[in-house]
Amino acid sequence: MEEPSDVAQAVSDTYAKRFGIERDAAWYLAKMTEEMGELHAAYRKHAGRGWTERWSETRVAMENAFADALSILLPFARW
Repeated sequence: MEEPSDVAQAVSDTYAKRFGIERDAAWYLAKMTEEMGELHAAYRKHAGRGWTERWSETRVAMENAFADALSILLPFARW
């Protein structure tokens, strides 16, 4: 069974190759900032502090945003 960090690294490598991205500290930090912003927005909606949606939809949005942030954090930690 692959470790989550191995899977995140493979996805990150594929993304970088497909879009011709050279990943460095600035890129990783920019992506982390972007993903944390999305996580923050999803949490605010979930907590009733943003545009209202059904609870189940905001929970899924939070889970997806957290997964996206983690998928950047793990390869950044390896870098």
